[in-house]
Amino acid sequence: MAENPGRGWIPSTLESAKEPSEGRLEADQRLWGTLAHLLALASCVLAGLSFIGPLVVYILKHKDSQFIAHHAREALNFHLSLLVYTATTIALAWLISDYLAILTVGVAVFGVATTARNALLAHRGEWVRYPLSLKFLP
Repeated sequence: MAENPGRGWIPSTLESAKEPSEGRLEADQRLWGTLAHLLALASCVLAGLSFIGPLVVYILKHKDSQFIAHHAREALNFHLSLLVYTATTIALAWLISDYLAILTVGVAVFGVATTARNALLAHRGEWVRYPLSLKFLP
């Protein structure tokens, strides 16, 4: 992994990878990378399960581009992690105190804000990592 100030995260194995146009990402790749994040928000609103959108993008497009596969995998791992965190906070609220239910709201706000940020960075063509994300899909 290499950190580039202001440029997002770039996986070390992909630093020298050649994408179309000699290292520049095509608009289609950036679009699908962005959709991997935005469909998580849409599927959360429509079905309540935010991992469905990134899963669909990963299944359909992971072979087309390393950039698309990376963003779909990151979004999928993060939203599966959010599912675990939400279930944990609900269980804690049920077992300990109803006041802990406020943690569920915090998890949701954190998820929406982080997903929106990473969608914007994907649209710019940057490689991103989600914080506090468990790795379900390597």
